[in-house]
Formats: sequence, structure tokens, C-alpha cells
Amino acid sequence: MIKIGGLVGLALAAVHVSIVSAQSPVAVKTPVEPTQSAVPSSTTAFETPRCAEIAAMGVEYKPLGNACEFALSRGTLPNFICEETMSRAARGSFGEEWKPVDVVSATVTYASGAGDRYTRLMINGRPVDSLTGSGGWNSLALFGSQLTTIFLPATKTDFKFHGKGLGDQGPTAVFDFRFERANNFTFKRGALRPGLSGSIFADAATGQLQRVESYASELDPNGNLASYNSVLEYGETAIADLGRVLAPVAGSVEVCFTSGSCDRNILSFQGCRKFGSESRIIPNPAQ
Repeated sequence: MIKIGGLVGLALAAVHVSIVSAQSPVAVKTPVEPTQSAVPSSTTAFETPRCAEIAAMGVEYKPLGNACEFALSRGTLPNFICEETMSRAARGSFGEEWKPVDVVSATVTYASGAGDRYTRLMINGRPVDSLTGSGGWNSLALFGSQLTTIFLPATKTDFKFHGKGLGDQGPTAVFDFRFERANNFTFKRGALRPGLSGSIFADAATGQLQRVESYASELDPNGNLASYNSVLEYGETAIADLGRVLAPVAGSVEVCFTSGSCDRNILSFQGCRKFGSESRIIPNPAQ
């Protein structure tokens, strides 16, 4: 279990890394490795200007530049579909036991870096047109929208290298991030349009994403939300005809309201497969 910036990472087959933020009271188990801040000699490998800009912040930021390419490059991922399950729970006030609300399932389509789209919504196995009025929090925006927002140039996210450590998948680099609510134009969900802070965990050599933790550092002062926390785990998923593709595999979202009540969603992604459409031309007999 990792605590960074006040956000508790839930045990979701998590990538455990022995690093904590400067905001955490927990002692660092793996010493931070010193790095130099020299600008890389070349950023020509980055096709996205924003990602090249991030990598040019220093040699330690090269993995983050690669993670940015994953988030923003339209050519990074082929089209694919995954089935998402969202187990929702709620409690009336802090300290109360979580009570199950329902289980939401949906088909999420990632289309060549253009974002994600949700179809075939079901609540407890029953098809529905939408989740409006269903009684739980709707967090169907984490598959790609939140990550993209973090790296978009318009968001003006501030990144800071936190350190390196040894995780379950080997050497891991950790980067803290923060962006203001005024610059959040793309990550919205109902009353939620936050300024976010958090940490990005990536392979120290390749920049392959492992985990993103975030919390709302700025909410609408006139709204009814008091807090927002999320964790998203990434891993390689085998997809027929595509090989192994990096995609979200699990996550969690917790929101609390000014009334004291809270909602919590546990997310999982499975059944990923290639997305494509077949078409054929049928001759017109009249011609």
C-alpha cells in the first residue's frame, strides 16, 4: 500500500514501489537515486512536441516523455475494445462501513489516441441507456480521458521528478504532477472538473506506464464535492492479432461530498480485443 499526496493506493494487484512523496509521513524504503539535470542531446524520437518538451527538462524526464507519447500520440496504440466493470459502494459518513450499491459494466472503445467511448451499459446485468439517477458515482472517464488531460499542452501541467526506486516490475521512476482547474478543459464528469495533483509511476528505462495516482487539489468552491481520489493501474494485455498492448487493467475512484457521504468505485478491465469494422460493396442490380 502506497500513500502519496494523501491518496491511499488500494491493493488492486498494484505495482508496489518503495517510494513515497515528500508529503507522506512514511519513511522512504528505497533511497532516491541522484540524477543529473542535463538536457538530452536530441528529442527527435518524440513525434509530439509537448512530449519532446517534457523530455528536454532533463535526462531524468526522458521516461516521462515516453509516457507522454503513449498518452498523446495517435499512432501509439491500435484500435481496441475492452470490457470495463465498475463495482460501486457508498457510505453515509466517514467511519461507516461501505455498502454495495451495484455493479456497472460497459464496453469501452479506444480509437487510435482519439479518446474513449462507452457503449452497452448495464447495471447488475440489466441493459440501461445511461447511469443518470442510478444512485452511484459515474467514473467512466478514466480509461483514457484523465491521462490525456494530464499531458495536453493546454492543461499546462507542472511536472517534478520525485525519484527512482525498485518496484515489482523493476526500476521505477516517479514523477509528481499538478494542474489548475482553470486549465482543465477535457477531464469532466458531472459536477467534477477538478484541478489535479498526483504521481505517475513509469518504467525507469522505457517510460512504460505502471500506475497513476491523483487527487483533486482544486474543486468548484460552490459545488457539493469535498474530495476526489483515483488510482489507475497499467499492464500489458494480450490481444489477438495485435500482440501485447499496454492498457489500464484495474483502478479505484473515491469521492466525498460536503454532506459527509462518500462513493467508491472499484474498476477492472478485461476481455480486450481488436476493434475493426468490415464492409462490403453490394452491386445495385438496376445499374
